[in-house]
Amino acid sequence: MHSGCGKGNAMTANVKQIVLAGGPASGKSSVIKRLRQRPTEGDVHVLFLDEMATTFLHDRPSEIAAADDPLLLQFYILRAQLFAENALLQNTKYDGQTILISDRGVMDAFVYLNEAELELLKGEHPERFRDRYDHIVYLKGNIDNYLKDNETLRLEKDARTVIETEEKAYRIWSECKSFSCIEQQECIEQKVDLVIEDIHAFLGRRVFTEL
Repeated sequence: MHSGCGKGNAMTANVKQIVLAGGPASGKSSVIKRLRQRPTEGDVHVLFLDEMATTFLHDRPSEIAAADDPLLLQFYILRAQLFAENALLQNTKYDGQTILISDRGVMDAFVYLNEAELELLKGEHPERFRDRYDHIVYLKGNIDNYLKDNETLRLEKDARTVIETEEKAYRIWSECKSFSCIEQQECIEQKVDLVIEDIHAFLGRRVFTEL
């Protein structure tokens, strides 16, 4: 199995890939939803990619659902993520700066696999993808939020698994070349504001304007 970790033909200095990473119930999807509603500066094109794992769990082929094979599931999620990112960026026609903000990224597939399963991927390993993304904004989660708002399609089914997933996700993503962490906030709007500040600081310019 070999997916390719390059940035694709469309990836240039004018294109930046930013991932909103984090453990379960950390607010990634809620932040993305609110960022979509924010107006942007006129000289920048902002693309958004929703969480591929949720989409795949909704739409996965019956043979994958029936197999209940975590290795097969995460490999297909990884491939779907790569395809979606590359397709978005290769099809953009904008000449100015383009920014792709993704809800999770390909390295999340490795969070749900153990070392033995990683060996079976034959070359697919987190190290191969560390330079794929330009910047990671990691959102810290809250176990209380998870227990209160649990979704049927989540892979984590208990508090212990949530904590272990959070720790492993942080460890994997924090090894990327550009990484920042945003702690849990009292409300999602505060987290959105901090994400915007972080993105602006990384890019050295404003992207989102005031509502």
